[in-house]
Amino acid sequence: MCAETDHTFSPELKSHFENELTKNGLGTFINYPGTVHGFVTRPDGSEQSNQGSEKAIHDAIEYFNKNI
Repeated sequence: MCAETDHTFSPELKSHFENELTKNGLGTFINYPGTVHGFVTRPDGSEQSNQGSEKAIHDAIEYFNKNI
């Protein structure tokens, strides 16, 4: 799960993790448009951020249900 804008996670690092997860089949890399760092735990109140937060929570639960 990745915010569209994240000052702590550079585009190069995002690309690296996305490639590794895809290549190894260890997970799914999901980018949530219109979100910023911390959007899941602290959505900024915008509709896009709130929707991204809800979708990320749903996606995480779905992932754990399938894989654990």
